[in-house]
Amino acid sequence: MWVHHHGIFRNISRTDPWLHFANGCLLLMVTFVPYPTSVLAAYLRTPAAKMAMVFYSGTFVIIAVCFDLLIIAGFRKKLLSPRASMEFVNKTCRSYRYGPPLYLLATLAALVDVRLSLAACTGLWIFWAATITKNTVA
Repeated sequence: MWVHHHGIFRNISRTDPWLHFANGCLLLMVTFVPYPTSVLAAYLRTPAAKMAMVFYSGTFVIIAVCFDLLIIAGFRKKLLSPRASMEFVNKTCRSYRYGPPLYLLATLAALVDVRLSLAACTGLWIFWAATITKNTVA
């Protein structure tokens, strides 16, 4: 998450209140991640595992929405750096639109099978890791 955040901000040279709000929402949610992670770890082998997984994967639905808000706020023409990589901007905008619905599916999958939801979340982490590139600024 931090690598994506850094890549996004490498392409932004100006700021405004909307960007500050979107960034604050994202950072709040990122700092929240250890809590649902600890809940999942505590309840993974109990009858409450499904609800713990719903809580955990549901957190990533909210984070995906926050990332969407951040790129909508930050990738506006007036805030982009003159050196911004439009390839990175376009690729990021395309790939991030899949985040909320895919994490929502992972959350719903937790109601069926905890392992299925965990596998979906893991697959999405791998996807997001593969979508970030070194060339974030031209």
